[in-house]
Amino acid sequence: MNTAASDFMDVGSAATYLRIKVATLYAWVHQRRIPFRKHGRRVVFFKPELLKWSENQAVSPLAPSTSISEFPAPGFDASVVHSSLKTRRIVDCDLTSPRR
Repeated sequence: MNTAASDFMDVGSAATYLRIKVATLYAWVHQRRIPFRKHGRRVVFFKPELLKWSENQAVSPLAPSTSISEFPAPGFDASVVHSSLKTRRIVDCDLTSPRR
């Protein structure tokens, strides 16, 4: 494979290319989330690999949201829903009795 020197990018160039902070790029390298190469102690990126990687990072669109008219769903029983301990304390306390 013939690769030109211009196909390799340093950390600063790769961060600019991906529109992220240099610190984020270093974190991704440390976590091995992004393709990189080491030349001695230097971290470098091969531009075609970064392009392919970034295309695979596309996020699929969200499913259509449920409208408020569809909530609660038929057969929904609110008595089954559990409340937090804090909510139960507020509901269970007797507001007419004096505080200790």
